[in-house]
Amino acid sequence: MKGTVCKEIRSWTADDVRALCIRESLYTRGTNEQYDRMLQSVIDTPHPELIAIVDVAENICDHSDWPTLYGCSKNQAITKIANMLANDVVKVHFEIEIQ
Repeated sequence: MKGTVCKEIRSWTADDVRALCIRESLYTRGTNEQYDRMLQSVIDTPHPELIAIVDVAENICDHSDWPTLYGCSKNQAITKIANMLANDVVKVHFEIEIQ
């Protein structure tokens, strides 16, 4: 792979985040304005790094009934939601250039 340039590109959509929230009964404790702001943050970050995924996971957790849903600590709930975002919502694409 000498001389090969590899690039990982992550992407997500507000529609996919919304679908996850609906499917998992998340964001049931937020207002419409808070929900719209969270979805706008996804739109504003079309290629999320880890911190953006965790920020959205924390926002979702803060506006969800995570003790009832998961019966765990807040940190564990954020981790679970971040993993759901990473595995079910975020798409990973590669660009490979052999030189």
